Amino acid sequence: MESPTKGLMNIIHNIRNISTVKAVIVIIAVGFLVYGNTIVNEMFWDDYDNIVNNQYIHSWEHFPKYFSENLIAGAGIINNYWRPLLLLSFSVDYKIGGLEPFAYHLQNIFWHIVASILILILARKLAFSIFAGLLAALFFLVHPLQTEAVTYIAGRADPMHVALMLAGLIYFIKAVQGVFSRKYYFGAIAFFILALLVRERSIIFILLIFLYLIILYNKNVTHLWRKKIIYILPFVAIGIVYVVLRSTILHFEDNFDEIREHNISSFGWYSGILVYLKAFAIYIKLIFWPAQLYMTRIISMPKGLWDPYVISGVILTGTVVFSSIRLFKKEKIFIFGIFWFFIALIPTLYTIQMQGFLAEHWLYPALPGLFIVLAFYLDRLMHGLKSVYILHSVLIIVLSVLILFSIRTIIRNTDWQNPIRFYEKNISLGGKSAIIYTNLGMAYADKKEYDKAVDMYKIAIINNEYMFQPWYNMGNIYRIRKEDKQSLEAYQKAIECNKGFLPAYKNSAIVYIEQGKYEKAINIMNAFINSFPYNANALYDTAIIYYQKGDHKKAKEYMRRVLEIQPDNKEVQKLLFF
Repeated sequence: MESPTKGLMNIIHNIRNISTVKAVIVIIAVGFLVYGNTIVNEMFWDDYDNIVNNQYIHSWEHFPKYFSENLIAGAGIINNYWRPLLLLSFSVDYKIGGLEPFAYHLQNIFWHIVASILILILARKLAFSIFAGLLAALFFLVHPLQTEAVTYIAGRADPMHVALMLAGLIYFIKAVQGVFSRKYYFGAIAFFILALLVRERSIIFILLIFLYLIILYNKNVTHLWRKKIIYILPFVAIGIVYVVLRSTILHFEDNFDEIREHNISSFGWYSGILVYLKAFAIYIKLIFWPAQLYMTRIISMPKGLWDPYVISGVILTGTVVFSSIRLFKKEKIFIFGIFWFFIALIPTLYTIQMQGFLAEHWLYPALPGLFIVLAFYLDRLMHGLKSVYILHSVLIIVLSVLILFSIRTIIRNTDWQNPIRFYEKNISLGGKSAIIYTNLGMAYADKKEYDKAVDMYKIAIINNEYMFQPWYNMGNIYRIRKEDKQSLEAYQKAIECNKGFLPAYKNSAIVYIEQGKYEKAINIMNAFINSFPYNANALYDTAIIYYQKGDHKKAKEYMRRVLEIQPDNKEVQKLLFF
């Protein structure tokens, strides 16, 4: 009979000598095991604007608008996110199961597993062992920080765009290694474009392939630098075109920081450096000790250089810089992975400065670089150990960490089961931001617990009086209660905070119509139209008010203006000639 020790040694031997096919099967199985309990979780937060209230994903006739309007234009809201492929993915889910969460969660899990498998494939292209590649993929797959991007339906942009970038990077490496391959090169370009259509942060792909060419591409040919420049130029050109488009015809609003808790962008360069050092230390802590996880983690201005997190950030940054200088020529994988981590965090630096909080999902595109380095050195360590027992002890520790991370992720998934549970847990852990209180108020309102909802909105306003959502939501409750004066005052506050938020104008107009004050309803709608003259929804709503008032001539005038913007709008055509 085989002894337990020998049986364990055989299992460990099989793990270290696993085949690629079996490694992929392990990733798929572990992915569904760890995230399978998310299937029953409800929709909430941005899921409402992205999916539930977004009319564009409910019908294929709106498909062209995916490419010409912002992400949540179908919900009547203006923001500056342009993500046509993300909308398409939500639309596919809607066609499968309507507003039932199952298909949405399933696709999120799919993209996360695909990204993890691609990390394994990338590691193999970088000459890792299968075991090292599997380690990197599993750390990425099960880490609890990933729940914000995977468990939360609206977080899909992260696994989706990272999977596409990883595929593009693999294709690029295959294209330039050995004999140049046009097929793989154009495939890399295609994946880059697709990634840009999912999330704006995909622009960092240019820096990732540049990093590969500088650090790992050492082809022995003449005019090597010229070749590197030629390889990267098409990607740079695509990036420039993308930035120009997003700055002009695909730029929808300037209020990027409209939900900021603490705008720390005006404190000067020194304070900015302190904030970044603090943020870096917090992120590293969360990576290696993911115990206290919650959304919209407020990052307050450090009091000085002696802030404990700032000191930690200085030590960590100094260690990375010193190690990078010392190992630049000797340990290229270390340089590649660490620089990947920091490159992926570049967009986050601006976001932190403008919005004053940290999000866990911002680490999603950065973690592959870190886990590639970690897996590489763990594999090297185990190959260098002469004692079989020490080797097995190290491997058992690694597997134990993976198991603990998996359990933590499964538990964290349960926090996302329903809105009230999630927000209350968030607040109890310290996530007491205005947006969290606003969303908890919305959850109470859905349950018709209006007094609790109003209390939460008032707390949100105390935390951030410039945030339009709590004012608007409070106005809705007052409207339900027929408290018209308070309702109109709340809607007016929402408008003052965000002049481009059409629902506040529209609901104000509804209150006036219910009072029989059609002129005031028209005036409030025209206040919006004066600022946004080409908003077809506002023109249409105003036309309807004129019809209700009995002024058909004016109504048709506004209908014609709608047709100038949407010439194929059949509903308007029918009303115009009625």
